[in-house]
Amino acid sequence: MKGSALASGAPSARFTSATGRSEFVNDLMTQTSFFVKKKYDIDDEAYNQYVNDLQNDIAVPELVPVSVVVPISSGAAQEIEQEPAPLPTPKPVSYYEGEPFGDNLLIERVEKEHSSQLVIPDSLKGKSEIGYVKSIGDKVKKVKVSELVMFDGFAAHGADVDLIDEEGTIRHYLLLKEHDLLLKLKKVIHNE
Repeated sequence: MKGSALASGAPSARFTSATGRSEFVNDLMTQTSFFVKKKYDIDDEAYNQYVNDLQNDIAVPELVPVSVVVPISSGAAQEIEQEPAPLPTPKPVSYYEGEPFGDNLLIERVEKEHSSQLVIPDSLKGKSEIGYVKSIGDKVKKVKVSELVMFDGFAAHGADVDLIDEEGTIRHYLLLKEHDLLLKLKKVIHNE
């Protein structure tokens, strides 16, 4: 960093590591009173007190600059407005949940596992016929939410639905009629 940037009080200047003094103490020792008062937004009385404390080896508190002041060659100083830091962009707080009507169900497909060593492109993979029930309509009688079901993969009236979850991720679902379900699946553990 150039000396002119350090002397101007650039925000990235770090005097403590270079001189063993804080930026504020360095400015008190090297800059004009007008410069220091503008940069740290202090009045004449506070400035005189800090200079007096410094001369008498009394600890001076570290002040944080409130504006960037650039010295002009005539000995005066010019204040430059410092732009505030941009606020972080919040995550979306709204998301979509599907609540089917009548005998419709919202199904989240489960990917099929392939046991072969062949790499099969996504376009050639068949659509899964197994999924979890995410939501049900008020006329559904035979299944409940979160059950694993097998459904007719060639159901002509099924609809693909994309919904956004609470994390802002798009999730893919299938909207089916209850009569398209073939069976409920249960995990059975067999101990030998």
